[in-house]
Amino acid sequence: MAEKYDNLRNEIDSDEGLKSKRKLLTVVSLILLAIQFSGAKVEEANTFILKLSFSHQGGIAFLLMLAVLFLLIRYYNYARLYHEKLFELWSSRMLEDPFFYSYDPNEPDASGLIIELARKHLKVDVDNVIRSDHEDCIWKYDHRWCFSRYIVYLFHNEYELEGVDINLLNKAGFLTYLKILRYELIYQVSGFFTHRENLDILTPYLLGLVAVFSYFFNEQVQYLLKAFIPN
Repeated sequence: MAEKYDNLRNEIDSDEGLKSKRKLLTVVSLILLAIQFSGAKVEEANTFILKLSFSHQGGIAFLLMLAVLFLLIRYYNYARLYHEKLFELWSSRMLEDPFFYSYDPNEPDASGLIIELARKHLKVDVDNVIRSDHEDCIWKYDHRWCFSRYIVYLFHNEYELEGVDINLLNKAGFLTYLKILRYELIYQVSGFFTHRENLDILTPYLLGLVAVFSYFFNEQVQYLLKAFIPN
């Protein structure tokens, strides 16, 4: 698992397209935040051809807000691949938790939610598959729209590959589903403290969204600033 994180870190660090979009989004977001939080004014901007001065400061903030929205979309285009890889890494760690799967070679059967669901809802002797040298079973965690969560089972032998999706809300029960979401939250949040790749990818979104929020809710932002920062 550590090697997979190292490979992903190297991919992120060497992706020039991602880095350029991240830098643009970060810089424009910080400029908009500076204007909205401190009341700073942009008096002049240098371009390759001419110098521009600005008399309508409100228009600058609006223009920057539109630029942030556009850059958020562009950044997502480049970062989407890494979202998927990060999801795969933390969800794989989560599925190694004994709540989901536990197997002792000295015990006759494996245990955990993954095994229980397979025994109950699949037409496969999963215990025999795990012990078999001729047939393999792997599984992964999947999330879809509206908080839909699935365990995806992939059975493959020398002849064929078969995939089965089990909806966790429908098959595991509501209370177990809530427990699964709690594990999901724990493993996602812990990733921010243990693997910098998460913040590398997500921090530009945070800055961009805060900048857009500060534009649409400027009065509330100013009120909070006055409450926390005395003149």
